[in-house]
Amino acid sequence: MYKLLGQGVTIMLDHNNSWSNPVHVEKVILLAERLMSHGIDVILDKWNLKEGQDKYAFMEQCVTNPDIDKVLLICDKGYTEKANSRTGGVGDETMIISSELYGKTNQEKFIPIILEVNEDSKPYCPVYVKSRIYIDLPSDDTYEIEYEKLIRNIHHKPQYKKPALEKIPEWLENDKVDLSQVRDIIRQIKGCAENNHSKENILIKHFLDSYIAALKEYCINGSSYSSELQQFQLRLRVSRENV
Repeated sequence: MYKLLGQGVTIMLDHNNSWSNPVHVEKVILLAERLMSHGIDVILDKWNLKEGQDKYAFMEQCVTNPDIDKVLLICDKGYTEKANSRTGGVGDETMIISSELYGKTNQEKFIPIILEVNEDSKPYCPVYVKSRIYIDLPSDDTYEIEYEKLIRNIHHKPQYKKPALEKIPEWLENDKVDLSQVRDIIRQIKGCAENNHSKENILIKHFLDSYIAALKEYCINGSSYSSELQQFQLRLRVSRENV
């Protein structure tokens, strides 16, 4: 079982479990040494738990020590079987951790580390953490990819970072501009009698005023649209004076 202490990782593994497997002993120690070389402080029971110390108090640090913000669980066949049957020291660990998993603990605190798979290439993983996304380390082909995921997680440097939330696109706001008055004036101009020039001139002036007002609602202050609108207003003013 691995734990993160502050900016580093605290590694704790039950003595009755994978330490009995020489291959796993070597893998775990090599992993711990490599994490240390990548700026992650590792506390391993092989390194830090001494004779005369209380191993259960050492185990309970994962939930009692406020400085530990992550726990990495080394999962192999032996650990999985003992965790599921609640036997030995692993069973005690499971009871301690599962109460935290299903209670108040941050969902990112406990991360399963798969060290072994079965004959069907399915990972050995205890039931109480089976639904959690894990780091898959048994295969040499994908080891480096998975290891990078692990140290990125520890250092809070994700490969895919969520971008900052920007403002709503300005063109989506166009539906807020009320063009009903402009449309009404256009209908009146179209329906105006040919010989009623006075009414027609008044309607055209009203149309130009309404049209400019509508354009201002589209305009963004300080943008290139502002100068373009000013030029357009000037041309319309000249045209209106000549109506």
